[in-house]
Amino acid sequence: MSAPSGKPDTFGGRLALEESWRARVRATKLWFEYAASQAAQAAGTPAAERAQALELTAREDYMRALQIFADLVVRGKPPEDETVE
Repeated sequence: MSAPSGKPDTFGGRLALEESWRARVRATKLWFEYAASQAAQAAGTPAAERAQALELTAREDYMRALQIFADLVVRGKPPEDETVE
């Protein structure tokens, strides 16, 4: 599913874009928290390296979504060509 991109034409369009990214931030935060808990549980096991890699990827996705959302809400800067997966 694609997020609305470009500059919103209307106030309603801006709100829809913000809500889309708010949902993305929530989803990526939940994924990161899950991945972090799995990495903690896997510590010291053969699966630890894979769990840590998954946690790192989830953290990067969360931080990217958070930065885009902050730019949109605080600075009024819409994402250039980002998608919501």
